[in-house]
Amino acid sequence: MVTVNSDDGLAVEMPSDTQVLIRIELAMAPERAYKVWTTPELIKKWWGAGLGEVRSIEADLRVGGAWRYVIFANDSLWGFHGEFLEVVPNERLLTTEIFENQPEAAIIKKVTFEEKGDRTVLTTLVQYTTKEFRDAQIDPHWQQGLKDLRHHLEQAASVA
Repeated sequence: MVTVNSDDGLAVEMPSDTQVLIRIELAMAPERAYKVWTTPELIKKWWGAGLGEVRSIEADLRVGGAWRYVIFANDSLWGFHGEFLEVVPNERLLTTEIFENQPEAAIIKKVTFEEKGDRTVLTTLVQYTTKEFRDAQIDPHWQQGLKDLRHHLEQAASVA
């Protein structure tokens, strides 16, 4: 297992060759974190975390419901879609995720919202199909992107 820990409320672990476990501590209650994570108008404020312009957010937030996000970056449209496999409001989500430019590289993502005083520990377990696909997703800028994600989530919560 590979672990990268940060003193600023961010931890990344690789519990297996095909998994990444991310923990981000957020300055908000779980109900607010869940709302920011699942409300299309708020998702637009953090998803993509500065990589481009979010063009479309669609989410049918129920078991069996579909979701699709599209971002414009590097002069191209990038689409991602999937299905909600489990929805427990304010506690957890289990989804599939497919990057439309690389449909063979589907993932399963479990997101949990755990109360820690007046804060939330947002935990994301990502299950990749192969070690090679997992490793290709992790680059030198990845941890900074996670720090930026936390910042964007907290900013979106301030307007929620």
